[in-house]
Amino acid sequence: MVKASYSTGLTLLILALPFLLGAEIYRWVDADGLVHFSERPERNTVPERISVTSGAGSRSMAPVPTTLADPSDDAGARPLNPQQQALQDQLNKQEHTRLQDIAKIRGENCVVAQKRFDNLTQYARIRMRGNDGEYRVLSEDQRLSEINQAKADVVEFCSG
Repeated sequence: MVKASYSTGLTLLILALPFLLGAEIYRWVDADGLVHFSERPERNTVPERISVTSGAGSRSMAPVPTTLADPSDDAGARPLNPQQQALQDQLNKQEHTRLQDIAKIRGENCVVAQKRFDNLTQYARIRMRGNDGEYRVLSEDQRLSEINQAKADVVEFCSG
């Protein structure tokens, strides 16, 4: 019992340490809706900066930009040297290629999902191969479950 309260107190102290030291804390919500707190903002999110001052008991929250600003947008920014500009151009090209690849894969997945959905809805008796390699006929409940999954796949891969 003493060990449990000691470890609980130690855990609370460790969790409160950033607040006691006046550190910057970032809060964000991930794709699954879970709230996270960290000392550094997470990439590809819109975190809130939580400023904690020691003893004041107040906090202020402000959105933190997560994308790098284009130096040409800022009047006081230094221009990129040729090597940095070449790296930036290469990164932009790679990102463009990556986005094209993702769009192609999503299109292929969309076609597969639509075909699967069509097959599941057109035929009342569906045979599927199990993990053991043997075919089995799906019950109506299993077929409806597969239809719902196929419908979710069509929505995921064929939208946007």
